[in-house]
Amino acid sequence: MKPIDKFNDDILTPEELRLLEYVIEVADKFNPDVNFDNPDADQDDEDSYLFPSQAPYTFIRRYNSNSLHSKFEYQRYISNKGIQLFLKEQEVDIQKFWYLLLFVYDYVYGACTSGLGAYRSIYDELTDIAETVNTFGTKGMEIEIRVHKKKVLQINNPRAISYLAKICKEDVENTDRNSNKYSDSIKCCSAIDFENKINKNASIKICLLGNMFQYFFSVNPQFNFRKKRGEQSLSKLLLISRLVYFTGLTPNKVYNTEEGADTLKGLLSKYKGETSKTTNSIYL
Repeated sequence: MKPIDKFNDDILTPEELRLLEYVIEVADKFNPDVNFDNPDADQDDEDSYLFPSQAPYTFIRRYNSNSLHSKFEYQRYISNKGIQLFLKEQEVDIQKFWYLLLFVYDYVYGACTSGLGAYRSIYDELTDIAETVNTFGTKGMEIEIRVHKKKVLQINNPRAISYLAKICKEDVENTDRNSNKYSDSIKCCSAIDFENKINKNASIKICLLGNMFQYFFSVNPQFNFRKKRGEQSLSKLLLISRLVYFTGLTPNKVYNTEEGADTLKGLLSKYKGETSKTTNSIYL
């Protein structure tokens, strides 16, 4: 079966939804829609702020316009014995997995090759204001607000500055006391810096791809990868390492060998937590 030429732009058919099932699973985890202003949200229920990801629809538009950042073709994919052996032995849907592979690679590109930086979080900025005023006092202190480097406001009233610092301190303390999705957003959500693109090194790209596929297999335990075929192991890490080499994230042929699983495992451990420090420029 050949890949479809184009998805429907409006309402997806049942068959198209079926083909995108793997993509939707991973997108909802790595790129969920978050609405902290949801009036129906329960602050004690993190999931009440989360909505289905819009990333699959971005993927569809890019797929239809041939804009995906993929260096590999479908024929190479189905002809790759190393990859297909794993998928067939574990009864992974080859068609669905193809679209997942396209999505994951495109997502990695947007996050790590043309990722967007971010300004410091709200929590960090408010903490600095409160601590600076507490350290130096308000005598002789001034606060300037600039728009495009042009000063538009200056605050030099000590009482106003003290009151501003008090509000910042109270908000920080309130955030520290409460552990929920809203308070977490104050700590981690930052304004995006659209002017500067960030190109991460190959190791970070490999780890993000690895994390996304590891998540996919974790929510699909039916693909247990404990079987062996002759002397060849069918571990999911070995499959993912082969995907790393197949997609061209690295020219290192070790990833296409039995040793690739151990190499990937070491890399994932070394760079744990380093793959989420940029904003995806494609799947915003």
